[in-house]
Amino acid sequence: MINKFPILLLILFSCASNQKQYAVEHTQDDYLADEHSQGKFNDYYLNDEYTPVLTTVIETKKISSKYLMAGPAIDAKNLINKDGVMYKPKLFIKIFGPGEVFTGKAVHYFMNGLKKSEGTYLNGVKDGEWTYWYEIFGPAMVESKGSYKLGNRNGLWEYWYSNGKKRETGILTNKERNGKWTYYNEDDSLDIIINY
Repeated sequence: MINKFPILLLILFSCASNQKQYAVEHTQDDYLADEHSQGKFNDYYLNDEYTPVLTTVIETKKISSKYLMAGPAIDAKNLINKDGVMYKPKLFIKIFGPGEVFTGKAVHYFMNGLKKSEGTYLNGVKDGEWTYWYEIFGPAMVESKGSYKLGNRNGLWEYWYSNGKKRETGILTNKERNGKWTYYNEDDSLDIIINY
């Protein structure tokens, strides 16, 4: 009877070295695509036990905020608000207190489960596009929409009545109305235009 042990070792060694070469050639410039990891592969290799090892050390200074905010939105009730700054909880459990400052998309919900607001945080404060909804069952009705910069409403903001008609629109600079603001009545007719 032929001893199968040396043949088996030869096959395993051949497969492992082919996988290592393939991994090095095809993953150096690839990005991680799952929602749990971000950034480039720093190293990917197979060790002696033929177990894949991924090193994903990321320097956040080199990653643009748009990339960090591109993932799926998380439920904001899983974050910790400390002095107006949002944090991820330590060890994924709130009772251990705040961990690192949160950057990414978040969704806030009303008590009845309807979406209240959705937008992005950068270093724990609102930054980027945000949308707010009315607490109305049925089709989602937008209450307001606009952008934040470093935690303050900044840029074009639009507001609607609960019937879906536009209420007002204008530019905010550091939470202050700036320039021309247009106000409408509930029947969609023009009410007044004010320059601030």
